[in-house]
Amino acid sequence: MKKKVKLGELFSFMEILSSEMQNNNNNKTKLQEIVRKYQETFKPYIDEYTHNIDIIKIKYARTDENGVLIEKDGKYQYTKDDMIKLIEESKKFQKEFFDREVEINIISVKSILSQDVIDRMAIVCPSFL
Repeated sequence: MKKKVKLGELFSFMEILSSEMQNNNNNKTKLQEIVRKYQETFKPYIDEYTHNIDIIKIKYARTDENGVLIEKDGKYQYTKDDMIKLIEESKKFQKEFFDREVEINIISVKSILSQDVIDRMAIVCPSFL
């Protein structure tokens, strides 16, 4: 069944399924099949999210006099003011991104998850129940 869901719910749902795959030996194969189906839908959004966060990080990172990014231990360096700007812009992007609605096929998972997981889903990703 196709349904509009917020990206934040999709990300939470995928986290729950991944966790359950590690913890739930009884239905591991069924969970893997469902995760595999959702990954086709999920991957472009992960890529988009990662790309935009990377751009924001680079935007505020320190550079030398030639415009080359300054890194230490593989991480960009920031001034205090630029770190504050980075955090504020990242939060704004995340809110907009995770509030965005997308239409996806919903696959019922109620029959293979425990009641406590279903209760958690009712709070963080109710569209998937």
